[in-house]
Amino acid sequence: MEELPTTLKKGGLSLLFNVMTVLFLTGVTIVATRKLEPADYGLYQFILALAQYSLILINIDTWFATRYLARNNDIRKEAILIGFIFTTLESVIFFIILFYLRNVFSFNQSIILTGTIYIAIVLISAVLNSLSFSINVVNYYVTNFIQAITRFFILLLLIYLTYFNISVELLIVVIILSIVVSLPYQIRAILRFKSNESNNRNIKLRNIIKRLWYYPVLVSLISILALNDSVFMGLLLFSTLPIAFFRTAYVVSNSINYVQAFTNVYYREFLSKGDVKQLEQAIKTNILYTTLICFLVFAEGNLIISIFRPIYVLSYNAAIILAFSFIFLNLSNLLSQAILGFERSDIEVESKLNFKDSAFFSNFKVDLYSLILQYIFLTLIIFITKNLNLEAYQVAIFWSIAWLATYIFSFILRFKLAKKYIQFHFPLVQALKYSIISLISGIVIFLIRPYTVLGPIYYQIGVALFYALMYIIIYLPLILSLDKSFRRRFIALLRSIKFF
Repeated sequence: MEELPTTLKKGGLSLLFNVMTVLFLTGVTIVATRKLEPADYGLYQFILALAQYSLILINIDTWFATRYLARNNDIRKEAILIGFIFTTLESVIFFIILFYLRNVFSFNQSIILTGTIYIAIVLISAVLNSLSFSINVVNYYVTNFIQAITRFFILLLLIYLTYFNISVELLIVVIILSIVVSLPYQIRAILRFKSNESNNRNIKLRNIIKRLWYYPVLVSLISILALNDSVFMGLLLFSTLPIAFFRTAYVVSNSINYVQAFTNVYYREFLSKGDVKQLEQAIKTNILYTTLICFLVFAEGNLIISIFRPIYVLSYNAAIILAFSFIFLNLSNLLSQAILGFERSDIEVESKLNFKDSAFFSNFKVDLYSLILQYIFLTLIIFITKNLNLEAYQVAIFWSIAWLATYIFSFILRFKLAKKYIQFHFPLVQALKYSIISLISGIVIFLIRPYTVLGPIYYQIGVALFYALMYIIIYLPLILSLDKSFRRRFIALLRSIKFF
């Protein structure tokens, strides 16, 4: 079970930066949840979710830019120019949308202005991120780390030195500043790219976009609708309180999704090499990490949630359900990356691609069917909530169940599709082994940890870290003794990560 050294090193570094990123972003979330009332925190999350819809058009540019720059075609200038056009267009569109939503959620002018600027900065960063990611996956995670640490320390400065009152608008401004700080690093990474002239096929990005523009639009639309259903729920429930409880549970469980630090490395490898063995290795890595974090959330999720604000402990059950749903989500996403990475029908500019006969379309249908199912569930939840007057935390629990059912459905369909296009072996034995080891570790911590911890925030964080450490102390000897292949990979990982 050994990985290629380059892939292992990049994945390890990416995961390291991801861990540091999530720690600082957790600090930001603690500030937001403690300084904002639940309704205001829900409004803050609603605006962030709404901003994600601005990525739909820009992804026409970034999706193809990633694929072709990863294949050593120098399309940097053209990608940036196209991105600038989309950024200008979408900023105007979302200014109008925010203006018309001001009466629904009591937006003031400052939220409309900061929200529009935030969207413009996000779009600019998205273009640069796609290019730097294509050159070296680690660049993407370093950028996220720069933004997270900047965001965290700006908030500390505002709270403890200038005594600013934290508001929704101020939090958005902090995010804007953190993205601006990261832009020089992204630009530097893009400028350092050196094209291999022998492999450069003089691709014109605009020609590719003219032929296949609809695919990234459809994929982005479905992906954004699926992951940002807070907009749908907020608009139909006329309340941001359920969003506050659901997004708090999401923040805790979302650490599972940082396995993408590894799987995104593989996507670039799928594009350039199409190696089936790397897909099988990626599945093992994915299951190892997701089960590890999932049962950690089960074991002490309540301790972590209580750090944000005691009332959010009611989100604990939702966090557990989301944790399990993210296992299936990440496996489905990995198989999707493999299907798209192994697909070669878009390489030839002059090829007459029949979209309906391609893996692109088959993969898209899985996303579409999953989205339809998800919104059927959400519509039922809204109907039940209005008729039974469910509490906000209860809505969050049903919402999480809807995600779990949707992602199980998505994984089943994606697995069947991947088997159709790629001849690979699913490591069921390893999956069961990793799950059982994580379950045992989780149960032990669940039985010995307290249900609630009262006291200063540093004490609460210390207790949560203590039990997380205990979980790892139980988990690591078990897996090292029971899984010989993990021992080899663990040693290879330690040897491959070099800081100097």
